[in-house]
Amino acid sequence: MNETTNQADDAYRQAVEQLLGDESLRDALTDDQAQRLLDWALSRLEREAQQAAELPAETARATLEARLDQVRQVMKHANRLVEELPDAAQGRMRESMLHFVEALCEVDSRAVQVNDVMALEELASEREALDSGTIFERLMAIVRQEDEEE
Repeated sequence: MNETTNQADDAYRQAVEQLLGDESLRDALTDDQAQRLLDWALSRLEREAQQAAELPAETARATLEARLDQVRQVMKHANRLVEELPDAAQGRMRESMLHFVEALCEVDSRAVQVNDVMALEELASEREALDSGTIFERLMAIVRQEDEEE
């Protein structure tokens, strides 16, 4: 095992510990929802760690730390949307959705897809009639879209 692999492994373990230890990323979610979101986040970090193992040690660590921040942002905004969306004012709702999409695009290095916008518009228009479980499912469908494309 080389120094880069050790650095990437250490950075990955630290990232996992940080995600698992930060309740604020999932405090509005049920245990099952939180686990699904964590599974998504951990798969993203694991994938990044595998790719980072090919990079110089310091670059690998910096790359994983940046990905951790991006994944945390997606989790934070998804958690916030589940908690606030049904009662959010129009302006606050749009702002929260925009932050969610921006964070997701950073993680997945993708442009906003038409389907993402349509799904969020539908979610916004129906928000008052939806429970938090349905909101979470719709957000996860957008999050997992990248997995299906790969």
